[in-house]
Formats: sequence, C-alpha cells, structure tokens
Amino acid sequence: VIGLSFRRDLYFSQAQVFPPVEATPAPTKLQESLMKKLGGNTYPFLLKFPDYLPCSVTLQPAPQDVGKCCGVDFEVKAFARDSAEDEEDK
Repeated sequence: VIGLSFRRDLYFSQAQVFPPVEATPAPTKLQESLMKKLGGNTYPFLLKFPDYLPCSVTLQPAPQDVGKCCGVDFEVKAFARDSAEDEEDK
C-alpha cells in the first residue's frame, strides 16, 4: 500500500554496563575467554530477550518488486556516553 509504513520500533530493554548499577552474575566461560583476550577494560553483560517476542522472519519480495523486504527483525544498539544526561547519538 503506497504511503503506509509497516515498520514499528519497539524498545523493550535498556542496560547500563559500566559502572555496574546492580550485582553482576559470574561471567560465563565465553565471557571469561573474551575478557582475557580483550584485556582489563572489558565488562561482561548479558542480553535477555523475552519469550513472547516473535521469531525473526523476512518475506522475500518477487524479483520484479522494488523496495524493502517485509518482516520482523531485531537490532541491538549500543551507545557510549559520559553521563546519563548525554544524548544517545554518539
């Protein structure tokens, strides 16, 4: 349908990695390996996705169709800020 947007952005999680604001669980073996490889300025974190989210799927358009694909996808964004009051676009 021309002019209609089928995109909906849902923000369901936000976490502060450093400095930690709550008790952090013990790192996993993978996190320990990465921290050893990347050095002392690394901080483990865990992303949790709710069970009720839909599967990531994309409907492929026909070869003659133009435009973006239609579907559900997930995007993880990370921001580095000096303080909580800073803007997110850094």
